Amino acid sequence: MRDYIEFSLLDSKYIPLNYSNSRMDGKLPNVFLADEVGALPNSYAIEAMRSGQPNILNKLGCIISTKYPNANNPFEDEVNYAKKVLDGVQDDETAFSLLYEPDDTENWVPDDMILKHANPVALEIPEIWEDLIKKRARAITVESARENFLTKHCNIIYQGAGTESFIDIKDLQNCRVNKIDWAGREVYVGVDLSMSNDNTAVAICAEEDGKILTDVICFIPEGRIDEKNKFEKIDYRRFINDRKCIACDNKTIDYGVVEDFVFKIEEKYNVTVKAIGFDRYNAISSAQKWNQKYNTVEIRQHSDTLHPPTKLLSEKITNEEFEYENNTLFEINFENARCTYDTNMNRYVTKKKSSGKVDMVIALINAIYLLQQDIIFDDSGWTVQY
Repeated sequence: MRDYIEFSLLDSKYIPLNYSNSRMDGKLPNVFLADEVGALPNSYAIEAMRSGQPNILNKLGCIISTKYPNANNPFEDEVNYAKKVLDGVQDDETAFSLLYEPDDTENWVPDDMILKHANPVALEIPEIWEDLIKKRARAITVESARENFLTKHCNIIYQGAGTESFIDIKDLQNCRVNKIDWAGREVYVGVDLSMSNDNTAVAICAEEDGKILTDVICFIPEGRIDEKNKFEKIDYRRFINDRKCIACDNKTIDYGVVEDFVFKIEEKYNVTVKAIGFDRYNAISSAQKWNQKYNTVEIRQHSDTLHPPTKLLSEKITNEEFEYENNTLFEINFENARCTYDTNMNRYVTKKKSSGKVDMVIALINAIYLLQQDIIFDDSGWTVQY
């Protein structure tokens, strides 16, 4: 038929559905198949299918996808859940998964094993293997082809250098830790106060044995959550529940909430605030209030000022000398971040070129700027505090 495939013996139909973000409830599927789930902006379609099977005795749903350049997509949530089941962390006898990921995600140029791990069918069909070898040779030579090759054929999340990405998201995720003990530390605070109807962020950072420890909180207008979820394709309510995002006021940010949060950092984390760095844009009034208790520093938002902390942050993450607690919204901000260069090849993150919100990254760079003024990192990993 034009709109469905019918199996007359069992009077069953296979019906393709157009993707929707609000009209897929109540379909009552016996079985559902979701392909290229990594391209979906959120998990609504999958959860709508699952919630439509309450009366099905043997519920069945198939999730299929390759990797995509962004780590924040519904397929990664499904993969992480499947890994928990395979590792015995989550008890779910109804879940069955086939995950084809290479063990080594770095040495893709010389290692054929990466192709074998991600493409088991190529071991049985020589033509597919030969085609993969040709695609790899092209990806090595043509950098613009690298992102598609690594994500689609190697199942490695990769953002190409051609996108001017700030940090490879895999490098950042390698720095993720379960818990940071902040008690008794001296911290530097970075603030990015945006326009009152946009995102705002506050970051803290500290140094320990050459490593940079950090935590970042985002603030959004509570009255614009649904609008931002739809436009930015981010589930902010999830991050509010995870306490990585604070919703305040109605259609605009309540700067008073941000100011109170900064004042309570010492009590919240049991730390000593050494200094607060800020961009004067929209922050003069708040900075004057903080200055009554803390040392505040205006950070000039220019490449000659921001290049050193941007370079230091990049190096620390690449060398895994950086730690942050699990914070998906923080990772999304890094995925969005794009860099630009001035005439002297000084690099800095720019909001205009970035592909989404980067306030948490900007706030962190402001905090690291202050840290870098007091602490000198040398090549041996030693640090000297002035």
